[in-house]
Amino acid sequence: MSVILYARVSKFTDTENKFCLSLDSQEHEIINFMRLRNLNLFKILKDIGSAFSKPQTDFKNLIKSCKNKIILVYEPSRLTRNLENFDEIFKICKKNKHSIGFVNIGVIYDCYNDQDSYYKILPFIVKARQESIDLGDKISRSLRLKKLNELEWGKMKNKNGSIGNNIMEINTSKLIHLLNTPGSNINEIKSLITILGNTEGKEEFQIIEIENGIEYTMNLENLPYSMCIKNIRDTLNVYEIPRRKYKWSNNHVKSILENKNSFVYEDALCEEFEFIGVNRNIQKVEENKEVEMNSEVNWISFWYDPVTRLIPPNVQIPPGMIFPTQATLIYLPAKN
Repeated sequence: MSVILYARVSKFTDTENKFCLSLDSQEHEIINFMRLRNLNLFKILKDIGSAFSKPQTDFKNLIKSCKNKIILVYEPSRLTRNLENFDEIFKICKKNKHSIGFVNIGVIYDCYNDQDSYYKILPFIVKARQESIDLGDKISRSLRLKKLNELEWGKMKNKNGSIGNNIMEINTSKLIHLLNTPGSNINEIKSLITILGNTEGKEEFQIIEIENGIEYTMNLENLPYSMCIKNIRDTLNVYEIPRRKYKWSNNHVKSILENKNSFVYEDALCEEFEFIGVNRNIQKVEENKEVEMNSEVNWISFWYDPVTRLIPPNVQIPPGMIFPTQATLIYLPAKN
């Protein structure tokens, strides 16, 4: 039998976890294992993405397209961390007479002839799944603590550890309100931009109108209209006015205009996850949408965290369901 070499890393956990091997390291270990067993290579598939929340379509399509192969992975969590995916992968392997081997424990399971192979592999996948859940919980706790300890916008710690006003951030808030208020003095806006940002090599702040495709500058003393949030955001970023760690976003500008500082940190957490590579895919929740509880259906309750987006494998997700953007208790029907 020839080998399908399958190596996988996720976007975040495997690059941050020193105990996980890189794609190349996994390939190296599997190749050495093959040499010791005199196995031939059929195909190499390297995958980047979560094996907890992704369908692993390319891998499934590969093992569907051939028969009588040994699927070799470095260790069980590289195969999958999702129980549903494992069920589907195993059924394909059994149908196509594949075997599944784990290099780290030196075992190959014959999915077709060994009737107990499913239950021999299953505990490894359950453990891998739990590791993913535990890691997600750890990330959530860390970010919640970070959010709790974050100073609100406009505040800073002094040298003696006491909390005082952050004059730069207070003046930045003032600038944002001036840009959003018709009639604001343009010279005052320019002065704040010069103090807070970087004007070197950049055009001076001015009001430009477009008429018949031609741009012309309006020499005005006062702002003729309220600037929209997007234009305020662009102005802040163009002049490099600092926003702590990240660039300015629409939500951050909106939070300051509405004096809702919580928006600042929720937005920062989203960007933090994008920075470390976790795919959040947050969707908007529909308000006032009720789910009818059918008494004949078994309902499962679980705590849903939009940061980790972990969902029990034994629940049935209704088509088109939109998940909330805040942590909450969710009821979903059990799978038949």
